[in-house]
Amino acid sequence: MNIKTIMSLFILPAFLLATVWFFISVSSYFDPLDWCRIGINGDIMNGNEKTIKAALGLLKKTDMAAYKDLCRWVDRIGEKNCIIADQLIDAKRFQEGWDLPGCYVNGTKTIYIKPTKSESPETIEERAWALKHYSAFSKTFWEEHGRQ
Repeated sequence: MNIKTIMSLFILPAFLLATVWFFISVSSYFDPLDWCRIGINGDIMNGNEKTIKAALGLLKKTDMAAYKDLCRWVDRIGEKNCIIADQLIDAKRFQEGWDLPGCYVNGTKTIYIKPTKSESPETIEERAWALKHYSAFSKTFWEEHGRQ
């Protein structure tokens, strides 16, 4: 084997891995060490997806059990107001959310977080609390309905 062949055996897979990592990171939160991938649908005009990712990191540092529950019971975080979050469901099916920082919709693995442009530490803490709080609703729903 020549040096070109050896280099291509390492460089090409590394390039492909980096490309895949980039595309996963753009549209979601991905933590391969804890096997956690959560899609994030940010609000480009009124929101701040970066604070959602920071809140996930904060939750991981401060409450690993809640973080693992979040990774297991939530597969998408949408940055939208709960009233207009999901037009396919009846407002009665929201668990909380009307004047709160977010909501969970029964029967999904989706949490909605109110959009905000703020990047303050308080915003990140509030979002971490909301993610923990609403992922508990998802966990309860899916455990009660016997699905995982």
